[in-house]
Amino acid sequence: MVERFFRMGEKLLERFKHKRPTHLDEYHHVHNAHTSQTPEIPEIKFKNVESGDSALQIRTSQLEDFADTETILTHFRKGNTIMLVKIRQLREKDMSELKRSINRLKTHCSTSGSDMAGIDEDWLVMAPETAHIVR
Repeated sequence: MVERFFRMGEKLLERFKHKRPTHLDEYHHVHNAHTSQTPEIPEIKFKNVESGDSALQIRTSQLEDFADTETILTHFRKGNTIMLVKIRQLREKDMSELKRSINRLKTHCSTSGSDMAGIDEDWLVMAPETAHIVR
């Protein structure tokens, strides 16, 4: 009985081996035909990104008081930087100062064409005009 079960399993495996190849199977077949080693990860090149200064940086910062707003904006203005700003400490300390800081950041984002969004209650994300935040 066990042998019959194994033969049935082998027949099923043979059927799946002869299935119609998917696009991914065809890709691996074409791109890995010249190598017998493990498949390499293909390099992805973007058409709209030029080499050089176009790399996006991700920076984190904390907003502890209103003075930190200018420091955050200084880093954000340097170029293609996505800022993740932790606002929990200022929210727990002084809500009116937090509103002033967020309004300052929001004003800068609207005038520069960049984007800003809240993540949860503790974080803000600021993206330059070259990036878009999907909501």
